Amino acid sequence: MTKLEKQFNLHFEVIRSPRFQAGAGLGNEVPFFISTFAAEKQNEACMLIGKLKERLQLAGTPVMTINLFQLCIKLLEDDGVLEDYLEHEIKTDKKIFKQNLYAELDVEEKLTPAISAQIAQEEGGLLFITGVGAAYPLIRTHTILTNMQNLGRKQPTILFFPGLFTHKNGMGSALDLFGKLNEDRYYRAFHLNDYQI
Repeated sequence: MTKLEKQFNLHFEVIRSPRFQAGAGLGNEVPFFISTFAAEKQNEACMLIGKLKERLQLAGTPVMTINLFQLCIKLLEDDGVLEDYLEHEIKTDKKIFKQNLYAELDVEEKLTPAISAQIAQEEGGLLFITGVGAAYPLIRTHTILTNMQNLGRKQPTILFFPGLFTHKNGMGSALDLFGKLNEDRYYRAFHLNDYQI
């Protein structure tokens, strides 16, 4: 059994625990959790996320998954601009291209409402957020988490993050995408890997 398999087996035990289900140890914070893994283990993590979801659902815990990258593609398709972006990617200055995409995929105006709409279609339960690495640099993890706080979601959200979630005394927490890129500070999430049952 690999180290990552052990981590995901522990996630199953944690999520199914009465302590986790009751939201114990959160101090009235939003139930956002981050599960980290090494970026080079992305393929294994994707497989294990699918298995974890299946195990949880078989055990009676409903789970929905939102892949941020796939959601971005869907939004571009729905707006009828995906093909235009693909066609102009090579011809357009990279900085201008990115600025246009940022505007098209505005987190507050487009992505958060799209996430909210998907959540509303489900009957509650656990939310898995995946596709973080693939959506970078268009979508910044801390921006998504910050905007999702406004949704008032009471059920736990678990973001699967290819990188590090570090805590520094007096400086708060930081998300380091791919273990190298400091994404910014995010203070209101809990590290699922460290959750005690």
